[in-house]
Amino acid sequence: MPDAPTTTEIPEETKDTKSRGALTALALMGVLAVAISWIAGTKVEWGLFLGPLHVVVLHLPLVLLLLVAVLEVAWWRHGGEELRRIILWLMQLSVASTLLTVGLGIFLSRQGGYDAQLVQTHRNYGLGVMWISVIALALLTWANHLENLRLRYGFRATLAGILVLLVMVGHSGGTLTHGSQFFLKNAPPFLQSWLGKSPVVLSSDEKSRFTRDIWPILEARCLKCHGPEKQKGDLRVDNRESLLAGGDSEKPALVPGDPASSLLIQRILLAENHDDVMPTKGKGRVTKEEAMKLIEWIQDGAQFTKATTKEKE
Repeated sequence: MPDAPTTTEIPEETKDTKSRGALTALALMGVLAVAISWIAGTKVEWGLFLGPLHVVVLHLPLVLLLLVAVLEVAWWRHGGEELRRIILWLMQLSVASTLLTVGLGIFLSRQGGYDAQLVQTHRNYGLGVMWISVIALALLTWANHLENLRLRYGFRATLAGILVLLVMVGHSGGTLTHGSQFFLKNAPPFLQSWLGKSPVVLSSDEKSRFTRDIWPILEARCLKCHGPEKQKGDLRVDNRESLLAGGDSEKPALVPGDPASSLLIQRILLAENHDDVMPTKGKGRVTKEEAMKLIEWIQDGAQFTKATTKEKE
């Protein structure tokens, strides 16, 4: 019978021991959540070293929380003391992995090279998931301890909210990593308009050399790391002034009329295993044909003849 209390007899001493263990775990999670929220406003010496591990663990809480949701539906339909304990254990593991993921994400955000507003939005979503997960664990722990069905309903509502918030976290994280057009660049125009996105704003000269030959290369090979949302090395390739000024290297990425002095060309022509090659290893190599188009474009003055990506309002 759905949501019926278990009929399995459990020794009172064993039940008390498990309840104390669950409450202790909950208290520890709460303390860690407070610590991570505090870390968000401070600097930690090893933070920059640990930050990249965020991308290794970020999918773990998502999978665990989805599994908790599936098992909770199964328990609602069929009940069972063993399944109830498994759900509590998995929820504890989900919250622990969420704490780890959010903490590492905060460290990663301090490496720079990302749009500050997007980073703040993504971090707020992550902290929201973390705290709501702790609340959900508290509701589940006390629901089991008191065998209170209303607390169980509260846990389910909170879990549903977490799953919705995870979509927002994933979208903002994907935008940071791959750019705002990663999800929408192949979407129908009506969907892009409905979502308030305009991938490319074309000038009247859509048949220009830049539009036809150069921009597609920059968009495919460079924009993910050097665009409006993410500026590795403080460089944007969708902005001519930024290319002319150069980034952290203090060398111009673009020298009109002189491809050999343009850092853009120097980096794409490096050996594939070189530390400074662009795009970085694993992100797609600029082909010989594409390199020649870029060289010829720079040789001829490197004109931007169309507006590229929209600036964020």
